[in-house]
Amino acid sequence: MKLRLGNLLRFAVTAALVIFLLRLVDLRSLGRLIAAADPLLLAAAVALSLCDRALMFGKWFPLLRARVPDSPLMPAARVYLASGLLQYIFPVTVGADVLRATAVGQGQRAVAEVGASIIAERLLGLLASGVLSTLAIATAIHEEIPVRFLVPWAAASIAASGIVFLLPLTKPGRALMRRAAEELPNQGWVHFLRRMAQGYAAYRTRPGLLLGVGLLSILEQGISILLMGVVAAALSIPVTVPMLVVTMPLTLFVARLPISLGGIGVGEASIVYLLGLFKVSPTDALAISVVSRAVDVVVMTLPGLFLWRDLMPSRRTGS
Repeated sequence: MKLRLGNLLRFAVTAALVIFLLRLVDLRSLGRLIAAADPLLLAAAVALSLCDRALMFGKWFPLLRARVPDSPLMPAARVYLASGLLQYIFPVTVGADVLRATAVGQGQRAVAEVGASIIAERLLGLLASGVLSTLAIATAIHEEIPVRFLVPWAAASIAASGIVFLLPLTKPGRALMRRAAEELPNQGWVHFLRRMAQGYAAYRTRPGLLLGVGLLSILEQGISILLMGVVAAALSIPVTVPMLVVTMPLTLFVARLPISLGGIGVGEASIVYLLGLFKVSPTDALAISVVSRAVDVVVMTLPGLFLWRDLMPSRRTGS
């Protein structure tokens, strides 16, 4: 019942934001803008998105190998690409991550360890979002745009990313996790969670790996900033580097919140609001957001249409 209620609320938030945005803009102008987009620049945006997806796998695979050294490259890559489809099917990305961990780790009886690598990947991405949010707020101050609402937004990003990432790697954090585990019933799923927590905590012995993946996460989110600029150019909408630096990092952070379906509606509303601070019209901002979303959907979901069987446990060795 709680799961259904949560899904219903996420659907309601998505629907409400989409309706609000559509009522906010001139739909005819929006359609004309999108229809007149430069196809070559759109192709460049797709190529950038493909590079972004490859980099996302490239920063996860070393984390996976650190916990499951025998994980083969190509099967893991196929599963990673296939899981992109599920991120738009499932209400939250956790469902896609669970299937990814199961598909990769089941044959080696290492689902918990694979899950730990996915958690580390997600948290390092959140930490990178916090770093770029700091840059975003500094840029907003330099550009003298209203920051009263942006400051708590950025502060929440930085605090959430730092606490969630670092706490399990510290002695007090591990002690807190042990005490919490002791209060749970002695059941199979508790042992699984303990293994996953231990797998994540073990990354504390690999600071170089965490630093490298963290830097790759910042680079990967930088590609998203560049992608937004290319989409704006394809639509002949003038945007500046400060606009992109302020808008995209904060949007990436808020779109991760599990309050809508796949971040749809939340991300678009964020872009419209933030670009509006730079006097970009809602119609132009929504056009950028819609086309960026379309590029993301194509790149994320198309491989999954051909590789979805790799996510099925029956397809994995040793299942």
